[in-house]
Amino acid sequence: MIEPFVTLFIAVVVLLFLAPRAFRAFDRRVTRIRLSDSSPRSPATHRFPEDGDALPQVSAAEVCDLLASAILTGESSRDAMLRLVSGGRVPRSLGLVCVPHLRSPEPFASVMQKVKRDLADTEHRELGALLALCVCDGAFVSSALRHAGELLRSEASLEQLTATHTAHARITMRVLSSLPVGFIAFGLAVSRSFGSAVVSPAGLVCMVVAASLNVVGWLWAARLVARVNRPDNERDAHMLVTGVSVSVHAGHSVVGACLGLRDVNECGARIAERLDRGEPLDDALDELARFFGDTGAALKQLITDCASSGLPLRRAADRLAESLRQRRASTIAVRAQQLTTALSMPIVLCMLPSFGLAVLMPLVVASLSSLSSST
Repeated sequence: MIEPFVTLFIAVVVLLFLAPRAFRAFDRRVTRIRLSDSSPRSPATHRFPEDGDALPQVSAAEVCDLLASAILTGESSRDAMLRLVSGGRVPRSLGLVCVPHLRSPEPFASVMQKVKRDLADTEHRELGALLALCVCDGAFVSSALRHAGELLRSEASLEQLTATHTAHARITMRVLSSLPVGFIAFGLAVSRSFGSAVVSPAGLVCMVVAASLNVVGWLWAARLVARVNRPDNERDAHMLVTGVSVSVHAGHSVVGACLGLRDVNECGARIAERLDRGEPLDDALDELARFFGDTGAALKQLITDCASSGLPLRRAADRLAESLRQRRASTIAVRAQQLTTALSMPIVLCMLPSFGLAVLMPLVVASLSSLSSST
């Protein structure tokens, strides 16, 4: 009869001693990995791979930087792109899409449009759209590639910011969801009566209910964490401003920049479709206000003012893109602060009952069985 309580006492002592230390060690390891991954690397130190080189893969921003460096050295756009994707430095999925098109005799502008189309349903969709916008007069523009790399790097920094803000919540949920499993394994190893209680009908029911609550709590918490950086209107508006800015840096006109937005998102496709039908620029840009409200109205006003007055759109688009990026970073920070309060619901309603059913109920069943046998 005393054995289950001795087992519980030992398990609690071990947990109180090991859990904080294991949590700190795991948190320190994850933080060290994240900081090493987010350390900036200068594009100037990269070189194109030679045959037999085993070089690490580069990010989307570094792809743009490497292409810009190659264009400045006088290499043709097709050769620079082919050399990069066939050298093993870009992700394999990107190389498989690009190499067949780059080896075709079609004009380079048509090749990049096909590459953009094939990448539309992959994780490299944004890179494909920006590379196509960087083409002007059948060749890459180095300044546009540099600007696209900066914008992709800012997007990656926002993802790292999200990972930093949600790291504590994700580690906490992992620890809480694994505690019942660890306690059950420990109880089965040290106590035969605990194992008998677990495989009893009442114990099996408790195990099934506890596992269900654990899974529900984990999915609930994962959904709350994913909402911190969920896609919203600000992200879509930022992508449109990014597309316009890169197109202008490449030398396209205002109308040409708006036509290049057709593959960025749904709003850009609607604008390009209305321009293809011959509608005026001012009417086609009404889609911005309809999709993004005040932010879209500000972007429309910026584009129409520059188109009518002849003022340069480049600096104004860059300022607007930076403003939207800062607003998104502020929104992510606010959502991350609200995450701690939101996680209390899955913890109280799912994780703690799961722990109680998985650990305490078998002990109670074992104690009652021992009491009845002794009586």
